[in-house]
Amino acid sequence: MLTMLKEFKVPEISCSHCANTIEQTLVVLEGVNKIEVEVSNKNVLIEYSKDLDMDRVRSLLLDQGYTIESE
Repeated sequence: MLTMLKEFKVPEISCSHCANTIEQTLVVLEGVNKIEVEVSNKNVLIEYSKDLDMDRVRSLLLDQGYTIESE
C-alpha cells in the first residue's frame, strides 16, 4: 500500500493538549494512518493511504479553533 505524507503549519499549537486535540480530530478521516504534531515548531504531519481532502482537514481544524498557515 502506497502511503503519502502531508505536512503543514498550525500557528495556534501551543501545548500537548493542542496536539492531542488535533490528533483526535483528524484521526477520523478515512485513509489517515498516522498523525504527528510537533508542538515546538507548530507542525502537523499526516501519513495517509487514500486521497486526503485538505478542505475537509481545514474545516475540521477550524471547528476546533485551529488554522492551517502553510502547506
